Amino acid sequence: MHEEFESSSALATYRWGSLVIRISQLQPADDDSLLRIITGLGGGFATWRTPGEFRLTVALIHESVHLLQDLTTGVGHFDSVLRHNINNDLLRRCADLSTSQHLFPSNDPELHRMRENYLTRARYVRTAVPHREEAIRRHVASNTDYSEENIDISPLLIESVVEAEAALATYLALSFELKMSSEQREIAISERALFDILEMPNVYRDLFIHFADIFVDRASWANTARAQIFALGHVFLQLIDWALAHPSPRLMFSAELSEPGIRLRQLITAVRALSEEDTRRFILALSNSSLDVHGAEMLLKKHIDGFYMESQFIYRDWEDALRAIQEATGKDNEIVEARLHATRWRLTGRRRFALKLPMLAAECGFPLHYLTPKGVRGFKLIPDHTRIRRFWQDWLNDNSDIAWSDCFLKTGVFRCPHVDFSVCSAATADCRKGIRSLHILPDESVCEQRRTLRQWFGFSL
Repeated sequence: MHEEFESSSALATYRWGSLVIRISQLQPADDDSLLRIITGLGGGFATWRTPGEFRLTVALIHESVHLLQDLTTGVGHFDSVLRHNINNDLLRRCADLSTSQHLFPSNDPELHRMRENYLTRARYVRTAVPHREEAIRRHVASNTDYSEENIDISPLLIESVVEAEAALATYLALSFELKMSSEQREIAISERALFDILEMPNVYRDLFIHFADIFVDRASWANTARAQIFALGHVFLQLIDWALAHPSPRLMFSAELSEPGIRLRQLITAVRALSEEDTRRFILALSNSSLDVHGAEMLLKKHIDGFYMESQFIYRDWEDALRAIQEATGKDNEIVEARLHATRWRLTGRRRFALKLPMLAAECGFPLHYLTPKGVRGFKLIPDHTRIRRFWQDWLNDNSDIAWSDCFLKTGVFRCPHVDFSVCSAATADCRKGIRSLHILPDESVCEQRRTLRQWFGFSL
């Protein structure tokens, strides 16, 4: 599982499930400037001094939204649980097939069945999944006069939904949210094509335009007040956040109606059906002065024909499901704990999760990690140093599982996260180039990967 789960720009990349943003070696800032930019984003203020630093800031905000989509939504929770279960089965299968000389049995049909099973069931997949596309097409056709073959479903695919949220959140952050000087604003204006939602490619723009057309005539966009664009943007981000509230496996009564694109279309249709009075109540419920996110969603649910599961119900179940995972393993996995922490924050109702910016992570204590050319830089607001060490270990384990899956099923090369993240003092030249067979892993006394494969998954080394 590799590029199917990756979001990237020229300067930064986010791999779904990794909880780390990789920053390109092409990025224009030195390490001190990079830390200044990251720290500024967490505090809600601009720090760029040059157009190059501004472009890096745009990339970091966009990819931070993807990381927070992964960490705080039902879609991210569902894929995390699925990935963990399938990776364990996959590694045990590989242990049965592998030898020290032939590590990667990539032609094994059972392994590829596992891969197809994952691609079919995972929510965030950037490659085509025919049965899911057909489900969206059927849903749209059943609610319109169009025939299925004449329906363009691309705006409702999961890739379009998550990219629309990231692009719109980045636009709102740079246009309204970040505190900046007049010189910084001039740089932002000169680079406006990088982040202006109305000037971006279709995959980022079309969903928001489709929603905004409910309120603003397309020909009037240029004259629309900034305050109205700001308000519409926040409302649309809230719809996407509700759409990404994917249920846990035990609540999935209907895979089709759990599809984020279908949920989003139901919500947009409901907004269109609101009376003038209900529209006023809906907007008021989402205002900071009288925040009632659940009440706003329930207003829309009254106008949804058919099945729709409200997000508060979904996240209450996720709280139980994630707690059950902790209890079943007999130890506190800090990655599961971070997801549980995010779910509990949602259920307090004290904070809107629709604007998934670094400021949200800083306020709520969510982890934000950036892999720079000089190693990992991160923020994780845990006061207990023992828990910080556990978090890093669990985080490295998760990324190791992802790397082994890529290796066995796709690339044939294991790229060790301990080496990538500069936390291994025993790394050899072979480790840095990529491991192609087990016998070149360092000795078990210094190599955690070799030790884990033998002790936990039964590899013969």
